[in-house]
Amino acid sequence: AQWEAKKAHWAPHPIMDAEIAPDTQAEGMHTGRVVIRVEALAAAPDKPPFSPLAVIALALLFNFGAAGILVGLNWKRLGKPERSWPTILLSLFGLAAFVTAAFAWPILATLADKFSYAIHGALGAFLCLWQLPYYSRWVATYGKAKTGWKGFLTALVIGLGTMLLAFLT
Repeated sequence: AQWEAKKAHWAPHPIMDAEIAPDTQAEGMHTGRVVIRVEALAAAPDKPPFSPLAVIALALLFNFGAAGILVGLNWKRLGKPERSWPTILLSLFGLAAFVTAAFAWPILATLADKFSYAIHGALGAFLCLWQLPYYSRWVATYGKAKTGWKGFLTALVIGLGTMLLAFLT
């Protein structure tokens, strides 16, 4: 009975996420048999994250660099700002390397031309799957994300900017 009272007291809260770990040496509150680690989530951000479908759509309509920028912006909105800049820089360097390699080796240019949608779509899907658990957690905590027309314009500007970058390299 006492264990049930403690367990009810530490039940997951909309702003708290509890993880029960069997390791009694871990940091957290000690209950005798298990250790409960509690991670506080930030309050709902002002701007909701972009949908994973928007990431794939941007990759297919423009390129995976645009999708990477959108994923980088999403990291901030999902409460993981330390992943934002590395994701953005890696996707832009990846796009520049992809375009440079396609121009340097004619065989790669032919393959990139024939399989462009598959390449960009696969890399966009990878970015989407990488962020999907965090997006699902956000939706479970705060509800369905709606970005509206400002989100669409942001994605459009990102896509056009990366296309310009691809043409300049």
